Amino acid sequence: MTTEQKIANLFQMTDEVWARYANPWSGLTRFSILLRTYAKGLYIAYRCVTLTLTHPTNSVHA
Repeated sequence: MTTEQKIANLFQMTDEVWARYANPWSGLTRFSILLRTYAKGLYIAYRCVTLTLTHPTNSVHA
């Protein structure tokens, strides 16, 4: 038994499951979800920094 077969047995990857997993649309949807998650994280980080810097207690004239 090859390493590839052992891994397939470990994850119970039958031919039907593997075909679903290897579907190109499956990859595209995963990529778009990752891209949206990354963009949302950047937006949240930007808003946190902006709100922190503009908070009244951080004012130079306070």
